[in-house]
Amino acid sequence: DFIVFKGADEKKIDEVVFVEVKSGKSKLSSSEKSLKETIENKNVRWEEYRIPKDVTKSMEKDLKDS
Repeated sequence: DFIVFKGADEKKIDEVVFVEVKSGKSKLSSSEKSLKETIENKNVRWEEYRIPKDVTKSMEKDLKDS
């Protein structure tokens, strides 16, 4: 399974494609069907999370110390 970011090479993504890889006669599992329906119903959103500065400073210190 993978996600395709169409247009990424041109630095302008115009489509995101979720690809489910199957072989032979395998079928979608219940969770895969649920994901497919969620995407088809456009129940998808963008969310951005910023790591707090105190966490990143702690990580930087740990990297320097190692």
